[in-house]
Amino acid sequence: MEFITVIGAGWNRGALTLDAIDALRDSDAIVLHTDRCGCAQWLKEQGMPFTSLDSLYDAYDDFDAHANAAAEAVMNVARQGKTAYVVSDVRDQSVARLMERVDGQLRVIPGPPVEGALLALAMGETQLVAASEWETFHPSAWQN
Repeated sequence: MEFITVIGAGWNRGALTLDAIDALRDSDAIVLHTDRCGCAQWLKEQGMPFTSLDSLYDAYDDFDAHANAAAEAVMNVARQGKTAYVVSDVRDQSVARLMERVDGQLRVIPGPPVEGALLALAMGETQLVAASEWETFHPSAWQN
């Protein structure tokens, strides 16, 4: 397996860091966790080909199964050459699964935290909860 670079790209195209851009340009293949992100727009503007894992959202109802399938898909691509795996946030569970499976052939380039962009749009007090925590999250009027 060739080297994999995980890139945290944030939500919009302006969130890409210079390190992320350099890694994208240096990759043989680019895999987006989803093409519903600003990075996809930037890649199209640059004429850089990529694939996405959007079909996995329909194929899996379970977050763990989805994360495992995403990690396997990235590893399959990486067998052909240096691969950039682009996620909105490097804390994505698929990245954790990938780190468990790849022995030393992985680099992570963190991007801006996604909650910063979301909080900038929020009006008033907010509480952030990961979608994968929906079964254990208990909203409370007393919780800030």
